Amino acid sequence: MGLDIGFYTKDDEQLLGLRNHHGLLRLFLDQPHDTIGGYDDFYVTPDMLGAVLEAVEEEMEDAGMALPELPQDGAETSGDLMRDLPEDFCDEEPDEWTAALPHYRVLLAFLLVAAEEERTLICGWSA
Repeated sequence: MGLDIGFYTKDDEQLLGLRNHHGLLRLFLDQPHDTIGGYDDFYVTPDMLGAVLEAVEEEMEDAGMALPELPQDGAETSGDLMRDLPEDFCDEEPDEWTAALPHYRVLLAFLLVAAEEERTLICGWSA
């Protein structure tokens, strides 16, 4: 068994799916959140995404990593983002946490744009 994480619109369209990315889920669960109807799934607001994005950027800066410019609002689709990720990134958290940070940063920025358009997203997860 593994950890499956999905980010969805309120119309149940999956924007991003990740497997075994425990560290990223922990960043979300560390934020105040409202669960959905007795499940572990929770609402993801723009404020929550902004806080998680800020945490990732702080970790990148602490590790001496550059913060390149993020794609412009709506400039990339989820398909574009998936093509730019290392092979099998969505299937397994990298062994080195810091190696994942730049990719999380781009994915979080993409989700933030979607959350601002939708007003809220849903994070569904199971372990």
